[in-house]
Amino acid sequence: SERANRSRPRAGAMFDFEDLDRAVEARRSSEAAEDPERAPSPPPHLLDVPAGAQVFRVVRWPSVPVRCAAEPDATIVGSLEHGRLVLAARAASAEGWVELADHEVWVCSFGNDLSNTTLGSCGFASVFVPLREEGSSGIQFLELAVDGLRAWPFLETLRCAASNGIAWRRRRGGLLPNAGHDGLWLSGWHERCGRLCAAPPLRQPASSRRVPRLPRLRIALLVRGVPPACLESFIAFHHAAGFERVDLFFDTPAEPCEAAAIAAADAFEGPRASGPGGLLCSVRVFRCTDEWWAEARRRSCFYQRRGDIYEDTVRLDSVVHDVQARQSVAVEWALREAQKDGVDWLLHIDADELLFCPEAERHSDARSFFAEVPESFSAVRIANLEAVPEQVDIENWFEEVTVFKVSPLLMSLGRTQSVDRQGAKRGSRPQRRFGVGQVSDEEDDDLFSFKHATAMLGAPSRDFGRPPLRERWARRELVELLGEIAAKRRPTWRALGLDVALPPAPMSASRDSTAGGELFANSGSEGEGPETEEEELPQHLVELPCFFNSYSNGKVAVRCSVGPPGEEPPLPLGVHGFVRANGMELLELQSKGPGAPVILHYANCGLRHWTEKYVTGPEATVDVRQVHTGAATLRAHLAARELTLRGDASGLERFYRSFIMGDEFGELGYLAQAGAVLRLPAVQHRVAAAAGRGSEARAGGGGDSG
Repeated sequence: SERANRSRPRAGAMFDFEDLDRAVEARRSSEAAEDPERAPSPPPHLLDVPAGAQVFRVVRWPSVPVRCAAEPDATIVGSLEHGRLVLAARAASAEGWVELADHEVWVCSFGNDLSNTTLGSCGFASVFVPLREEGSSGIQFLELAVDGLRAWPFLETLRCAASNGIAWRRRRGGLLPNAGHDGLWLSGWHERCGRLCAAPPLRQPASSRRVPRLPRLRIALLVRGVPPACLESFIAFHHAAGFERVDLFFDTPAEPCEAAAIAAADAFEGPRASGPGGLLCSVRVFRCTDEWWAEARRRSCFYQRRGDIYEDTVRLDSVVHDVQARQSVAVEWALREAQKDGVDWLLHIDADELLFCPEAERHSDARSFFAEVPESFSAVRIANLEAVPEQVDIENWFEEVTVFKVSPLLMSLGRTQSVDRQGAKRGSRPQRRFGVGQVSDEEDDDLFSFKHATAMLGAPSRDFGRPPLRERWARRELVELLGEIAAKRRPTWRALGLDVALPPAPMSASRDSTAGGELFANSGSEGEGPETEEEELPQHLVELPCFFNSYSNGKVAVRCSVGPPGEEPPLPLGVHGFVRANGMELLELQSKGPGAPVILHYANCGLRHWTEKYVTGPEATVDVRQVHTGAATLRAHLAARELTLRGDASGLERFYRSFIMGDEFGELGYLAQAGAVLRLPAVQHRVAAAAGRGSEARAGGGGDSG
């Protein structure tokens, strides 16, 4: 691995950030120029159906011609089949012609090849349909629909995307909405109207939970290259959420660029009443110098015990100098201190992540969620949502980014959808048939059901085994949607000359997958084979990124004390899991379903920050394919590293827009209509409120212990 890493040049040695700035300016100049191929998007939350629009039904058999002008001899650009419901911009003209609305022209792809025609307000050709055949006694072609706008088959899917805060990017040749008033809905975490689902009532008795007091929470993370403003937002947010201390391990404290971030963290060091109910919260800053690392390794169980899981971490840390191995050593240190201090739970996340509890009343204080976790569970795996930047320049991603992709771990075909119908639509046969509203024995709405466990005490490990039927079919439906996205993106991938050799990725999940893949944690960690349901993803999804650009298998919070009194705290198993100090598995709860807390992952937000990871960060010198077998499926990561090594600023800028921002063809609206993307403005509000509370606490001094 070390030889392979040395064989490639360091990205920073050849990359010029001035080239990147010039590429961004060139794209902005191009967008400012008039371009009929690029259609302006309607404002978020609005569906701009024109005033006076009407819906007509085609009553002529077999079809009606569509012309580029309201003249009988005008060029025919398409046809509308009998029975079709179409959206007209306004009532029929006195001459008996109906002009189709831009929305209808868009979904029908009329006039895409016309160069000499009038363009509508959204860059689409103005096209017309005769109301009846020419002549006073002509045959009727169209009749007004009785149900008005509600009859238009695309209205609900477009409204669904708009209700979830996504303005569909209407572009000729882009992705189109699905027709139907009961369209596909994949998310089990939020509703079509954009409202987050409420958690079901607690089912387990109070006796199955720990002591009635609120548990003590702590966060630990390794920090490198984080903007000070983002670090301040991170700390304030989690203090306001009930975490009494944040342990920050600065990986390279001697670098000049880290001075401002360390100073920002030091400002939170003293206890302040910035938590719920006046909870005293603080920050502990660890400057990880060479001397600190030497002491941490001397005390580490990984170095003391060696063998099996311990030896692999030692090799990655001491030989490869892998950042994830250093994270394991640092988090082990944090767990020892947390156990000594009497802390109940420790959460290991990164500085570009937030723990978000959607239940504003029940779980606004994260301690209330962890208080509800049955005592039998020693760890909670929390699904992650991946942020989608909507602009190139971002200073504080926590304040500026509000759009997220929904984790496949939270997807399940809704109770109003028949699994058998969905299977028949795709030409596949489900293993069992369930009607509308029917629940399989595998499913349970309880947030803390033992059916969500990854392992059972005294039983073999399930290790994310076969998910319930509705979850499996939701993921297959997602694959179909992503296939359409891949077809649109493939020309850009090839134009960038990306040749990232990858093995086929099985549609399975692993508890400690380093990568998780772009789809649904679709690769196992080193040495692990495929799961019980082994299926290979279609080749187009193996070739290029279509959904998540980073991991998708969640992050884990763990109890600091597990087992009999005196047992050492759990050990990190990579960056996505924990094991007991003796190497045995923990009983882990997969938090999913309505009301489940999630990790908001602000990966790759801001072109310059994203590029710096591959120029000066560990990604610049370490090829993850040589370190973590599971990471070989991270197409976006490998492609970005390849472009950086080439010094291709223009290619990076184009890749960022096409695959990170990912809305050149209307991908966000296309996914939002099915519940795979949504906007979360509540997070932005909580970040702002937490910042205000933190400022007041620092100005006012101490408070109650809470």
